[in-house]
Amino acid sequence: MAEKKEKELIVPIITPLYNRKIDLEGLKKLIDHLIINKVDGVFLMGTTGEFFHHTLINKIKVLEYILKFASNRMKIWVGVSSKEYGECEMFIDYCNKHKVDAVVITPLYGDSKGYKKFDCLVDKSINPVIIYHNPSIQEGEYLDFGFIEKWSKHEKVIGFKDSSADEDYFSLLMKYSKDDFKIYQGKEKFIHPDLIKGVHGLVIANGNIYPKLLKFYTYQPVEEVFFEILKKRKSLTHLAKSNIQKIKKKLVEMGIIRSDELAE
Repeated sequence: MAEKKEKELIVPIITPLYNRKIDLEGLKKLIDHLIINKVDGVFLMGTTGEFFHHTLINKIKVLEYILKFASNRMKIWVGVSSKEYGECEMFIDYCNKHKVDAVVITPLYGDSKGYKKFDCLVDKSINPVIIYHNPSIQEGEYLDFGFIEKWSKHEKVIGFKDSSADEDYFSLLMKYSKDDFKIYQGKEKFIHPDLIKGVHGLVIANGNIYPKLLKFYTYQPVEEVFFEILKKRKSLTHLAKSNIQKIKKKLVEMGIIRSDELAE
């Protein structure tokens, strides 16, 4: 029998809204839903959380509420990226005063020459840092491997979340994988191939809806995951096509949030 080695499932959570305000009731139900299904952590104010449409006040409000209910029950990753450097600094300052497991920074978001800015933000953070790579919000730019090699050796930078949907890039990225620099896959359709490659964990948006199913994949031997994927191919195809609006609609159907409103 293949070795059984559990991987992490971190869920990049949606930001529920009701009448254009943060839906704290829905947020609490969502966190309870994820805890009951034993996910390892949440990633708030990422792309799925529509960070680019939320004010710093809203971001802090969501974090405060999650800390209240989920601190010491699951890992908490906080997306601190913004096109305004000052806002990044202020959010990191706030995180420095609280116990979070990592701040997540997208070096090239809003700035194709954002490497120097990243240096400063890492220095400013007391908490560990995860690098978030997503060319779709980086004007198509990819992080170069020289940058990744440098920061993979930094004691404060503990991981890398890739949402490039580029398996050639991801295969090259995996050579930097180690216990103190963990690599996370952010695309559903690559679950099986990247578990085989030894990815440390999954950061999957549809974990908002199907945490139990996705958690299953993180602790089964890869051969068993493969056969389970074959059995559930139809539902996984649906998962891979989902987007923020569809996720919110499904959560409304499940009675977890009250509205599928998107941030503007």
